[in-house]
Amino acid sequence: MAPQSPPPTLVHNDFKLDNVMLDSANPGRVEAVLDWEMATVGDPLVDLGLVLCYWSQPSDPGGVKSSITSQPGWITREELVARYGARTGRDVHASPITTSLRSSSWPRSCSRSLCASIGDRHKTSGFGTSSACAKSD
Repeated sequence: MAPQSPPPTLVHNDFKLDNVMLDSANPGRVEAVLDWEMATVGDPLVDLGLVLCYWSQPSDPGGVKSSITSQPGWITREELVARYGARTGRDVHASPITTSLRSSSWPRSCSRSLCASIGDRHKTSGFGTSSACAKSD
């Protein structure tokens, strides 16, 4: 049986470090979240799942990606999920969104999710379709 979806909330839908402003005096504190044009209502764990897609770490298969999160001093994806769960009270470990993204298959999960989203956007925007993600598997 699939886990129940949590009550829907406002979802940024493009949540990543590129879209936040950090406090210059305390870089662990977010001052603002930018680029809300893709916001919608849905599963709140979608934003956590997306940030995990961009959260590189030294233990990633295929080597370290060029990302600030792979530098010393940054927490791991597991630690990020644990903190999110602790602060929100949400059951992050039962969610298929975070389960697949914390596993070794996270790069493929991200590629499929992002490409599906991009493809859907192209189809509905009048810009035609894009084959940029056709070979993501």
